[in-house]
Amino acid sequence: MREKKEPLVIDCTSCKARFRLWIPLADLDEWEQGSAISCIKCGAHYIVKKTKEGFEVNAAAQEGSETGTGAFAIDTHTERGPLVLDDSAEEPTPFMSTDERAQPAPEAAPPVLPTILVVEDDALSRKMVENTLQDNKRRLILVKNGAEAMQILKDESVDLLVVDLYLKNPDDPGSLMDGEEVLREIMRMELQIPAIVTTGKELVDDISLDPKWFNFNVKDFIQKGNPFWVDELKVKVTDIIAKR
Repeated sequence: MREKKEPLVIDCTSCKARFRLWIPLADLDEWEQGSAISCIKCGAHYIVKKTKEGFEVNAAAQEGSETGTGAFAIDTHTERGPLVLDDSAEEPTPFMSTDERAQPAPEAAPPVLPTILVVEDDALSRKMVENTLQDNKRRLILVKNGAEAMQILKDESVDLLVVDLYLKNPDDPGSLMDGEEVLREIMRMELQIPAIVTTGKELVDDISLDPKWFNFNVKDFIQKGNPFWVDELKVKVTDIIAKR
């Protein structure tokens, strides 16, 4: 609920400007003692007192005043902070200090790009995928084995997984999981990540009909045996990301 305030219009005798001072109703009793304010344009000082009839405004001594354009009206009897004089018809926005007003407006947050995790043990295939999928509309993370993939999934939010079916490599200590095991582990972690499975050793039609892939949230398969498989992958990645 917005705090109720009473407007007070002041005509500055020094610069002939007219200002409106909004006074919180909760502070009216304190204004009976008199509050010092300054013209927001020329810095002229006034003493404002609350009376039974309304408000009494009197010019105050100008000695020691160094306020100028941009000065605020100050209520010396409250800890609520400066009260802003303005010449608008609406209530002023909540008070901002001079330091806050001097700060530049915060920059808009950059858009959140979809993150694609690619798990591929073959270095040439990883490079082909990187060259094809890397652009300014998506964030690409490439790893070479299941262990690295699990670490990424613990630390990152992933929107799409591209995983090779055969990842086990006796020369790589981190390659103890194949693609299906990666998908099983993701399901065990209860992560709802759509996946594309790639394979270069089997015909896609021979494996894609198995209902287990539905449980693994696999959306499509890519046969790496043809020279245009990365272009096909890009089309399917774009389609899945657009539907997420």
